[in-house]
Amino acid sequence: MRDFAMRLIASGFLAVAAGFLATGESLAQTRYAAVVGVESYPEAVGSAPGAAADAALISERLRRQGFKVVTEINADQAAIKRSVFWLNDQLAAAGPDAVGLFYFAGHGFRLDGRTFLVASDTRTNDALAASGSAIDAEFVLQRLDAGGNAPNFLIIDASGSNGLISRFNLEPGLDAVDPPAGGMVVLSNYPGRLAPARQAGVSSFGAAIAELINSDAAHFSTAIQTLREAVSVKSNGARYAWTAGRVKEDFSFRDSNAENDVSASAGLGRAEPRLAVAATPSVALSKNNSERDLASDQALYVNVFFGTDRVVRMNGGTPTFLAESSPLLSYGVTSVTIPPKHDSADAPSPRWWRYEYSPGSQSEVIQLGTSLRSEEAFFDELRGAVSASDEKQAFVFIHGFNSDFDAAARRTAQLHRDLRFDGAPIFYSWASRGEGTPLAYNRDAAAVDRTVPKLERFLTLVADRTGANKVHLIGHSTGNRALMQALDQIAQNKSTDEGEPFSELILSAPDIDKGAFQDLSRRAMATVERMTMYASRNDQSLKVSRSWNGFPRAGDTVDGVMVLESLQTIDASDVRTELFGGGQDYFSGDRSILADIRQVLTTGADPIERGLEVRQLPPGDAQYWIIR
Repeated sequence: MRDFAMRLIASGFLAVAAGFLATGESLAQTRYAAVVGVESYPEAVGSAPGAAADAALISERLRRQGFKVVTEINADQAAIKRSVFWLNDQLAAAGPDAVGLFYFAGHGFRLDGRTFLVASDTRTNDALAASGSAIDAEFVLQRLDAGGNAPNFLIIDASGSNGLISRFNLEPGLDAVDPPAGGMVVLSNYPGRLAPARQAGVSSFGAAIAELINSDAAHFSTAIQTLREAVSVKSNGARYAWTAGRVKEDFSFRDSNAENDVSASAGLGRAEPRLAVAATPSVALSKNNSERDLASDQALYVNVFFGTDRVVRMNGGTPTFLAESSPLLSYGVTSVTIPPKHDSADAPSPRWWRYEYSPGSQSEVIQLGTSLRSEEAFFDELRGAVSASDEKQAFVFIHGFNSDFDAAARRTAQLHRDLRFDGAPIFYSWASRGEGTPLAYNRDAAAVDRTVPKLERFLTLVADRTGANKVHLIGHSTGNRALMQALDQIAQNKSTDEGEPFSELILSAPDIDKGAFQDLSRRAMATVERMTMYASRNDQSLKVSRSWNGFPRAGDTVDGVMVLESLQTIDASDVRTELFGGGQDYFSGDRSILADIRQVLTTGADPIERGLEVRQLPPGDAQYWIIR
């Protein structure tokens, strides 16, 4: 009877276990994290106060969400490596659906393009010894990827100053780190920039990561956006959550079966307010050409910087930009998402300024959120974005007739992607009404004239305060009228021995009187290295202008192609010059000037090298080129 009872109990246990398996419930642990906080260092390095508190908080939050966590406080190199190997072993055993996370708080440095995490026993006699006794971030990434799972997260709060940086004259901050496959890297500041010195207690970055772990946002992109906002708010704008990588939109750190009461969040104090708009963008720059960077099945988020003289109205913390000119400039950043498989005239580039998460829409270019900046904060943030790019460059797009603020933002993001531009995208928005009527055209012309002194100031500041090696200018339609007049003023104010503040000047179908353009272009050449004009007899905006004001326009070839010695004129009548014309919000791969502009900006090739057909105009050597 006893044996029968034991068999009954055993069979009942097996039945229960089988029931769990039949419903797809796994009894195996599938969430693992290694958390390291180092604040006690040799005197030559300097302490990192609060790193242990951050590590303790992150460990506690992860455990609440069902993670099995190994925590190392004031760990030496061997202990940190053991935690990494432990994490690798757990992920490899758990299978492809496991989630892995490595978190480090303490000191770090960059050397020869690599990011190093400083262990408590890191040697300080020379830079080579320091790198050999520290933890290479690439080592952690390799072990995460070796687990064969996704997603994995690498979170590093080590962007502050330390004794090693000054002792060995190392570059400040951390270097950009490639994300693990199917995962994400989060740094506590832009690559190459120092974070403020750590203080005792939980840091602003650690508190924001803890909130991310507990986020109940419906979409992971929303949680990441909130992370950026929280880091900015908690640090009073001194830190920026820099991210790189792609994670599925339905991912969440929250475990529905775990205890999620966070009303008594250790070390956080009162809840921080959440901003209504995207307060702090993050620029993710891929550093290699791997296939995962070229994936096109998820939407990309692009951060776009802007200046505008539009009147701004605030509605519940969200700015609205009116079709009225203000005497003052406003600055800010807006986030735009571009759908997957967004075609361009060539294969996509491995380098974007991007957030990489899928938005709700998979077929439209969508503007997600806009926030204003003070002039100082704007240029500080823009300077960081420029410095994080390999080419250390930026472009400024000045939109044309019949374009409201949101359309200009979307078009700038599209230009940045389709031009495969490695640098910061910027646009200037003047007070166009965004309507395609003759009356609106007349009002837009007046708004263009009013915006000139403000555009002149904005361009001068971009050239002077971003640290860019190259600033390119791209104007379209009526926007070229303001652009050329602003450059005329800049030329008159610069000394003759100063170099050109701008590199390439791209004029797409300029809606400017031919006579006025001839004088303006001659003077504007003192401000740019090269000037390229795309003219057309078929540009839609020029057709409106032609019927409205009756004077020949510089970008209109109906009465002949305008050729000047200082100008490379391209007859683009056979292709589109609207860039994003036809009322569409996406570039559908139609023949356009984008492919040629891309070569101008990325290679600097002349028209013949770009495969354009030359046309000679008698007498003399006057010539222009044709895009077929």
